[in-house]
Amino acid sequence: DRGKRLTVQTVEKNLEKNIYKLMWRRKATKKTAESVRGLVPEKKINNMLFDRITREKTSREQILFTKKYARIFASVESVIMKRKNSEIQSARSVLQYIWIFNSEAVRPSSAVEIARDAVETITQFFLEIGARTGAVTALEAGAISLGMRRKYRDNANTVAILIRWTQDSTRGDLLALVEAHYPLLEAVSRDSELIQLIDGLWGDSKARLYIRSLADRPDKLKDRLLHHLGIKSRGNNNGIKYV
Repeated sequence: DRGKRLTVQTVEKNLEKNIYKLMWRRKATKKTAESVRGLVPEKKINNMLFDRITREKTSREQILFTKKYARIFASVESVIMKRKNSEIQSARSVLQYIWIFNSEAVRPSSAVEIARDAVETITQFFLEIGARTGAVTALEAGAISLGMRRKYRDNANTVAILIRWTQDSTRGDLLALVEAHYPLLEAVSRDSELIQLIDGLWGDSKARLYIRSLADRPDKLKDRLLHHLGIKSRGNNNGIKYV
């Protein structure tokens, strides 16, 4: 490039090619492994995630994808791979229209929309399968899907639990309850500890009474469930308080 005038664009291009990509490549393997840790089958999901990350054009875009979407990508893939082969193939055809899984698909305008698009689509897919197999009725599937259209944050643990609920006939009433009470829906989307408490204690009749009666007071519900387990409230609801 001797004799040519350097521009900002040229400098950025050279930095990307000779420095940034090399630096990121050294960390990418470690970061993808962290994102799939504890999920099954870990190695296969790791390879799929790494392949998806590398489809982002610049190191900056790859880093942002890893930070924002790697865990949700891995979580959804883990749920899918537990299904029958025929359902896995069908799910794959659905995911081709979702940007997180296919870089050539239309990308939603915001991070919240991107995460919501992925979770809503695959959740609705499993709900429809459930309706066909009798796990949930078609009416229940339609009602529950409305709740999945609400805003929730990119919380992989919540995503995994919500998707599991759609496949579990014993959780039909719980899904309907969460959908019917917006404060609870919003709270479980942000507070992974709360949704774990509800999920784990739903089979306990006394705890189930608390969940039903305090569905519009998630902060009090969490305290009551912790007390029910003999755990003192830590006074931390992930920044969420309801009046």
